[in-house]
Amino acid sequence: QKFNLGITGRSNLGLLEFKSRFGATTKDVNFYYYLLRGKIPEYEQYYASYTSLKVLWSKLPKIITSKLGHKINGWIC
Repeated sequence: QKFNLGITGRSNLGLLEFKSRFGATTKDVNFYYYLLRGKIPEYEQYYASYTSLKVLWSKLPKIITSKLGHKINGWIC
C-alpha cells in the first residue's frame, strides 16, 4: 500500500528529512509553465501569502480547528 506525501522542493531539506522518516522516497517530477510576462512564476511568493492564515489557524482552539478542518479538507480534496 502506498501513501502520497505530496511534492516538496529540493531546497526544503527539513521537510524532505521529515518525510524520509516515514519511508518516503524521492522521484523527479517535471513541471510545465505558462510564462507570465515572459517569466516563470515565483511560487515562493504564492506560498508565503498563506503565512498569516497559518498563524491564525495555529492560534485557534482545537475544538474549532477540528470542526472546520473536516469541512475545509472536504472542500479542498
